[in-house]
Amino acid sequence: MPRGNVGIFLNKGGDSGEHNVKVYGAFGDGTTDDRAFLNTANAGASDGDLYFPNGTYKISSNLTISASCRFAKGAVLSPDNGIVVTITGNIYAPLNQIFGGEGTISFAGNYRLKEAYPEWWGAIADDSIDDTSQINACFTAAGTGEISVKFNNGTYKFSDTITFPYNAGNLDMENCLMSFTALNTTYTTAIVIGDSTGVNSFMRKYFKGINVQRLNVSDHSNEACIGIQIFNSYNSTIDVKDIRFFTIGLQLIGKPSASNSNASAYNKILPEILTTNKIGIDLNVAADNGVYTAYCNENTIIGGRFAGSTSASHNTLDRYGIRISKSVSATIAVLDGNKIIGSSFEMGAPSTSGSAIGIKCEYGRYNRIIAIRSESNDYTAQYENDSYGNKLTVAYGTIAINDLSTRPGLNVTQYAYNAMWSYLKPVFQSGNLNEKAIFYNGSANMSIGYPMFLAYYSSVTRVTNRAGWNITTSGIKYVTGTYDGIGIRIDTSNAKTFFVDWAGDTNTEVYFIPYDVNGSVIDADAGSYVLSATPTSAIAKIANFVTAGKSYYFSASAGQRGITCHADVQFVDIIIAVDNNETLKSFSVYTPEPYDVPVIYPFYDNLGAGNSFGTTSPTKGAERSWYVGKKVWNATPASAQYIGWVCVNKKDTTLTDGEPISETVMVVGSSSTMVALDIIGIALDDGTIHWTTIASVDSGTQITLTVGLPSAAGATKAVYTNRWLGFGLIA
Repeated sequence: MPRGNVGIFLNKGGDSGEHNVKVYGAFGDGTTDDRAFLNTANAGASDGDLYFPNGTYKISSNLTISASCRFAKGAVLSPDNGIVVTITGNIYAPLNQIFGGEGTISFAGNYRLKEAYPEWWGAIADDSIDDTSQINACFTAAGTGEISVKFNNGTYKFSDTITFPYNAGNLDMENCLMSFTALNTTYTTAIVIGDSTGVNSFMRKYFKGINVQRLNVSDHSNEACIGIQIFNSYNSTIDVKDIRFFTIGLQLIGKPSASNSNASAYNKILPEILTTNKIGIDLNVAADNGVYTAYCNENTIIGGRFAGSTSASHNTLDRYGIRISKSVSATIAVLDGNKIIGSSFEMGAPSTSGSAIGIKCEYGRYNRIIAIRSESNDYTAQYENDSYGNKLTVAYGTIAINDLSTRPGLNVTQYAYNAMWSYLKPVFQSGNLNEKAIFYNGSANMSIGYPMFLAYYSSVTRVTNRAGWNITTSGIKYVTGTYDGIGIRIDTSNAKTFFVDWAGDTNTEVYFIPYDVNGSVIDADAGSYVLSATPTSAIAKIANFVTAGKSYYFSASAGQRGITCHADVQFVDIIIAVDNNETLKSFSVYTPEPYDVPVIYPFYDNLGAGNSFGTTSPTKGAERSWYVGKKVWNATPASAQYIGWVCVNKKDTTLTDGEPISETVMVVGSSSTMVALDIIGIALDDGTIHWTTIASVDSGTQITLTVGLPSAAGATKAVYTNRWLGFGLIA
């Protein structure tokens, strides 16, 4: 039976309005050039259709056929190499080959034909014969006239990349399986959709029922092994039935050209199953030239099951359900505002090494991950680099966040609270703690920025500075003894329920010490004054961070815990305790209650967020600890001393050359604004920072250190400099 413009027509051309091309002299023997006869037949068919009986019609020069064409089974148009046959009328044909030869079929200017079929170019779809060239020929023709392509029942085997052009119509794979037979060591993309040069884009397309499997399972070592790669798509619907056995299942990519910005944006992706890929879906931005922006933003992924591989060859590699990323050479990428709704992530931890991560946000801002399922993942989400403002809610399963970004605490996790969704209100967000810490007296005691305090593990003592802490490139590290703490004090008058989220190493504990209206510690043994608000985590009692009695605590790796306070609790200290040589990166506190919650500083009036106390002008810090305008207040002011010190210059650059141990002469990207005696930090290969001062600025790219490197620093390692001035000299 006919379907669309497909049908089997056996009429010999005798009916009125139908013009048999053989009546006009065409031979159809595959040898004689039938071009002139077909041209005459087309001119005579102004009142009807051309009919092609069984035969091969050789065409040796360009030809345009404006009449609609009806093909009998076995009828084939065969243009010679370099010859173009342009068809602007409709086509009625069986699902058999009707186009052959080495030339090209074009549908330029064809506004009547709606769909083309790979079978018209000889595709078999029998799970045996390679259909690569036939599918590509169909795609190329579809791109000449914005014609849609429909695949039919069967398995189409193909061994090399097939490319669906940006100017074709829709793509329907609803009832077929695309079997990619490239060798395991051949790392290439199976299906490319759009213009990979980045010049052109497309919009409002529908890619239906995509079902692509790699016959030879990828070893996941090379990210050029991609199932579907889509370039610069706007407002399209991408319906994915199944993609598996690739390194990357589906990659949606924004790519600029040398002369214009471009994007993949506002698309709706409807995945069903993406399993046994290293990365299920990759929202990505390609390399740019530093002038034109690439975007992959405001796309929506709805549903889908993402699962990892159980193959032994994959058990040493990370795997991600969805990744938001960019090319390392993309300098002005935008990966904002994407939404992931209701997807299920069961990535399964690799048995040897590597991590299973539901969503990996390498670069991206204000992306929303809503009501997902998270099971069998090492981390529900991992944030890296300058990712911030991202939000996540989990509808079922466990929550574990690994925030490695430069702004930890600015990526928000939302929780299930009393079986209802509560969009939590931030009470306090520390940000990256190594940006808030300074060395109080030059090099020994660390001071933490207002309104945080440091806490003694064995008593109720809270202090502004404390020995035993180091500032690292990723956070702050306790290096003396067993456990020490950093925390804040909250006034609970307006809210009683709080959730704590933190990022750091494994041996981390979170403590809650309640106070009554008089400011006295309430002994945990006196009753249940603090209850767990996290259904899967029980709160315990222990004699830490109090002088007598017990406090309440959770023991767990970095993650989230919640509490509800008794009505008699007026204040609560929330303290994150860090074990010896463990790093704390950041922590945040939220409440589901819609009220303002004051954070109380136990020592002084408002200093301004992030400002600190010290006894000297700072001499070392870490990474972004310093910024112009940051103040350090003098904790022991006296006559002829300053009230405090303020940062007046900051310069960050990198090493141009690798430098060996003991070296004092550094070649850097730029020494502009640096002067002698500026504080300088060099990031070393061992992960520490060497702090000293600049002895001299020798040129625009060379400086000399006062103290040489204690160990080697490779090329491109970070260099941090800053300068401080005293203010408010006391008479």
